[in-house]
Amino acid sequence: MNLTKIFDQSAEVLVAQVAERTVSAILHAWNDNRDAHIVITGGKLGIPVVKAIDFGLFRATSQVREKKPSSSKRKDNFGKLHIWFGDERFVSWIDPDRNDEDLIGGFKLVSQRAIFHRVLTPSDGPIADAARQYSDQLSNILGNEKFDVVILSLGEDGHVASCFPGDDKVLHSAERTVAVEDSPKPPSARVTITVNQLTKCNQMYVLAIGESKREALTQTLAQADWENPTLPVELMRRSANNGALFVLTDLN
Repeated sequence: MNLTKIFDQSAEVLVAQVAERTVSAILHAWNDNRDAHIVITGGKLGIPVVKAIDFGLFRATSQVREKKPSSSKRKDNFGKLHIWFGDERFVSWIDPDRNDEDLIGGFKLVSQRAIFHRVLTPSDGPIADAARQYSDQLSNILGNEKFDVVILSLGEDGHVASCFPGDDKVLHSAERTVAVEDSPKPPSARVTITVNQLTKCNQMYVLAIGESKREALTQTLAQADWENPTLPVELMRRSANNGALFVLTDLN
């Protein structure tokens, strides 16, 4: 997978670029008469990204309807949008630590086309079962197809989703999802999509925004020359045979 670094001083401009490209990928999937599948991230940038995608997709579909002749009987060529969460904290549905509730709320304008795939909670059973159930969703719904877009945020230690440096069980897993029971960031229990599964995508966007991400970004980019990289972004770049990887940052 080729890596391209995109720089802009404005975080808003970078978020808008990710949203615009994601909307384009969704429309491309629908034009191919198939559903679109995207992976989204939580964190500080998660809500601005999903809101921008929501508005951009609503505007694009509205424009198509407006251009359609009133006498035309052709149906709008819009499918469903499957939303997958890169990782989720293994807490109750109403716990404030949970990612998906706020992210789902960001899709207000196109919610009727969205299908949200959520990780189960402790009340539904042990974390191993939650990871297995999420993996089964991916297997049954996505199958051997690729994600159209994967959107991730780079952590201060270089992690993405809940794939943390040094956690070889996750970084080198051949599974689609795994349970993380000792995350270095609280809460410790999480379910994450693995590096192996995330790389199965057409486009990947990694956001590294803010001065606190400088060291992680520098180390991540430097590992392109390492024989044995340890950071997940470089592992993903090497393990993917095709697709495009973009690192978007306001750090020059």
